[in-house]
Amino acid sequence: MGATGREPELERLLESIEGVAAARAAVAVDGLPGSRSVRVSLLVDDEGADAAGRVVRAAVDALRATMPGVPASLALERLDGGVRHPFDARAALGTASVEGAVAAGGEILLLAGSGS
Repeated sequence: MGATGREPELERLLESIEGVAAARAAVAVDGLPGSRSVRVSLLVDDEGADAAGRVVRAAVDALRATMPGVPASLALERLDGGVRHPFDARAALGTASVEGAVAAGGEILLLAGSGS
């Protein structure tokens, strides 16, 4: 038994980050008593890896402040000619200096209980 729901308050917080054009955040709860995880997708309005790194750092800080200890995945995309393109997660993470995070499958994964 599982459930997924959007997190509008977290989305508003993430959209307030400089360089973020749009955010979607969903929390999945699986089983009883329920383990939670967060999936975040950010549309970034700058192409550079440095800008993406700043967005990643700020988004991770926001996630860890609002949902401490909850594992999360973070996907970044950019618009080019009206088409969404994924950011290179490894490049963005390389400039962000985030402890407890790894790039995998085009996303940045934050491990449960990981620090800053």
